[in-house]
Amino acid sequence: MGKLRTSILNLQKLLIDNPAQQEKVEKELEREIHNVNQIGGTADEGWNQLYIQLASKFEDEGTTVDANKGKTLKEVLDKSFVATIKGIESYRQDMFRACAKFTTVYENGLGQMKADLAKAEDEAKALRAIALKKKAKWLASAKYKDKIKGYLEVIDSVDRIITSQKKQLATIKTYDQAWASKNFPALRLAMTVADVKDRASMSTAASVKAYLGNLNGVNDQVRGLRGEYKTMAGQMSSIKAMAADADDLEVIEEKKADPAKAAKLLGISDTAKLKQAMEAQSDGDEKTALKLLGELAKDEKRKDKADAMLKALVKSGLL
Repeated sequence: MGKLRTSILNLQKLLIDNPAQQEKVEKELEREIHNVNQIGGTADEGWNQLYIQLASKFEDEGTTVDANKGKTLKEVLDKSFVATIKGIESYRQDMFRACAKFTTVYENGLGQMKADLAKAEDEAKALRAIALKKKAKWLASAKYKDKIKGYLEVIDSVDRIITSQKKQLATIKTYDQAWASKNFPALRLAMTVADVKDRASMSTAASVKAYLGNLNGVNDQVRGLRGEYKTMAGQMSSIKAMAADADDLEVIEEKKADPAKAAKLLGISDTAKLKQAMEAQSDGDEKTALKLLGELAKDEKRKDKADAMLKALVKSGLL
């Protein structure tokens, strides 16, 4: 398989794999966002449970929360609170882990998408260089010159998408654990009963909603990147056609046809017409090629017949 076909197939694979990778990241982020939401609600509930337990304790003692609001947890807690306190800390740590997991999935996914885009960009550059080299082969038939022009336009389109995605990826924000630390502080024995009441009544729903909105925003951006590839149906069809033509293009390259050498071989002075004949043969139009070679033989008073001249060119490797 020649360099042209290899490069085309490599680019085609990347353009198929990249949106698939982005979809994978999108689904992973959705899963982690759900976990953050679920664990956040559970962690919040732990403080409510502690407050309810304190209120029940004070009621059993014939007093109230307000009457004991200045006391520290160290003063009022007993063994019956151990499970609740452990639960609060456990849920808090789960929240940190959930946020950290999201960040890891996000950063790994973002890094992979950037790496995949870099590969596609490199492959597009390599394909462009090969296509330009083919285009520059002055004997390449008009048929293939037109094709290569179309292929270069496809590569231009691919380059625009890659450039757009690189810019978008560069603007996606990163997220750390500051949000979780602020909204889910550790329980301290120096905290007062009033602190617990405030924490229990402080709904983190709005904060969780805002945080989840940011996370969903990241996922929407990933989804948007994947959506760009949906516009590439035409380009993918053209790339498929490029692969189908690649072997024929390689043949033209390998033959390295040179009208000057052909003219010397046949003893012809009109290289322009000889070039036309050779181009016609390269296009598979042997009838036109023989007609032009016959005219050359007549014009230059050659005894050779057109078919003999054509065979000589093929035998020499010039066609």
